[in-house]
Amino acid sequence: MLTELLRLCSESQHKFDSALANNKATGQPIPNEIYDLRPAPAVMLMGHTALALAEYGLGSIQNSITQLTRVLHYINNIPAFGITYGIEHYLSSLQSIEDVVYSVAISHPTDSSARSLAATCALLRKGTTFDVQNQLKYSGNKERHLIDELQRLRSRLSNIALRRAMLGRSEALDIALEETSTSIINIDRSLSTQNHLRWQITQSLLKINPDQILDNMKQALPRDGALLEYIRFRKIDFNAENKWNHRHDENNNYLAIVVNPDRDVELKDLGPAEWIDQATERLLVAVTTPSTIPYVAGSKAYELLIDPIASSIRGKKRLFIVPDGSINNIPFEVLRTSGHFLQDDFVFTYFNSGRDLAWSSIPVTTKRPGTVLVLAAPAFGSSSIDPLLGTLLEAQMIKKAFAQASVRVGAEASTEALLSASGTSIIHLATHGLFIGMSYGSGEDRGLRPEMVLGTPDVSPFQRAESDPMTRSAILMAGAATKLAAPQHLWQSEADDGVVTAMEVLNMDLSETELVVLSACDTGRGGLQPGQGIYGLRRAFMLAGAETVVTSLWQVNDLATAELMQNFYMNLRQGEGRSEAMRNASRSIRDKWPHPKYWAPFVVAGRGAPLSFVQ
Repeated sequence: MLTELLRLCSESQHKFDSALANNKATGQPIPNEIYDLRPAPAVMLMGHTALALAEYGLGSIQNSITQLTRVLHYINNIPAFGITYGIEHYLSSLQSIEDVVYSVAISHPTDSSARSLAATCALLRKGTTFDVQNQLKYSGNKERHLIDELQRLRSRLSNIALRRAMLGRSEALDIALEETSTSIINIDRSLSTQNHLRWQITQSLLKINPDQILDNMKQALPRDGALLEYIRFRKIDFNAENKWNHRHDENNNYLAIVVNPDRDVELKDLGPAEWIDQATERLLVAVTTPSTIPYVAGSKAYELLIDPIASSIRGKKRLFIVPDGSINNIPFEVLRTSGHFLQDDFVFTYFNSGRDLAWSSIPVTTKRPGTVLVLAAPAFGSSSIDPLLGTLLEAQMIKKAFAQASVRVGAEASTEALLSASGTSIIHLATHGLFIGMSYGSGEDRGLRPEMVLGTPDVSPFQRAESDPMTRSAILMAGAATKLAAPQHLWQSEADDGVVTAMEVLNMDLSETELVVLSACDTGRGGLQPGQGIYGLRRAFMLAGAETVVTSLWQVNDLATAELMQNFYMNLRQGEGRSEAMRNASRSIRDKWPHPKYWAPFVVAGRGAPLSFVQ
């Protein structure tokens, strides 16, 4: 009966695809009747997954893999179940299907088709939310008014939520938050019924061919490079009575997939997620505490994350890392092997998804204008916040490397100056960064502690913060302290309130921007959604269009960062690639600043090639 039901669903899907294609060819609006032809997604997805499990139970591994391949083909054609919240909920619901794929693969690691299936799943699924949001941002004029209103409301929501997290709850803030959230949901529902937009999003994702994506990634890789995909998933015991029990954390595992340009995919089960999560936490503590020697923690992380796949990356010089889970929180540069840091062996570049490697490897044929904007040492408006005088030196050093740089400090380092930076080739922000929900460091660091703004300790920002990490990640510009501490300014100065959240960054147009450097603390941190990358400032700037984003994973030291950034920009000026320039800059200060806290906080995400205007 299940087979017959899937046959009928497949026929309906074929009619849907044909009708959609014919309608697009004529250029006519797409009526709702066409979407009514589409079979229920849950039936197709769970039906083929059930057949895959049945085949697996019968010992027919290849038939099981065939069914799972059909599942991947189907879920790649994502309908618009809501453009913002709906898409993320839909993708989250696919997690159990991905768990099946990965669990089948690690149960048969010597089967090349099983390894390829797992790699294809990772390349297709990780970061899909990023692609959908990006397609929404650059969609056509038919829905432009709704999209513009959605972006305005998102910015308003981020302002309200951040103030609520910093200042605590109030009736006015609660009402504003509820009204704005309701408006966003209503627009989301309206957008999800816009058939033209649904067509755009679906077709953009269909351009990714599941049968070709793995070969495309291999072709995009340089000969001396390898792609490392890390995946946190729930390992299924197919012999267990209750295969779908999500309550036991001990079922969570990490998986490593290695894609090389000249060999078959490698796959390794790295073991329980608890081991790796604990190791990354200990490493993060070790590398951010100058009084701690990080060698043991670095070696343990290497043992868990790299040693199982060491033979697959032997002889390579460049590693492209797609982290997942807690692995997002550490730089691979500080892992240790044979008495040295891994930074000495490889140039690292980080991605939200392995698919990003394809576009980042496309040569840039048009030189950008080479404009550079530096915003440093903002006048925060409160003596309780460290003025970061070291960033003035940092700005001067960048000016030496790029004479055309426009340097704005003090009151001129404003929210307006940042949000109007469209068309700028390089944007450098040397200021405080903030991720509400984390611990905060000493005054020598570029980190904002809530009591710095509010003048009162123990405000517990983590407990008060809203669930969306895009509102909890922020950078501080001129006037931030004064405006955040004064609730009466909430509605009077929303457009330029001195705090730029990740949600506000989403509204920027950085399609001409080659490099964004967030020389502040915690700018690389954010909330984690399994398989969709880290949500925060890095993701926001990339969604806004920036080719490369340099962010920090912990609170940075003022003086060490100024020296590191000076060397980084000089390296860029001399034509080094963006990833290579950061690696060499970092290594250049290790003798003076030997602890990783000072030389290893920054990671390069996105295109790692040289800047177009200095080649």
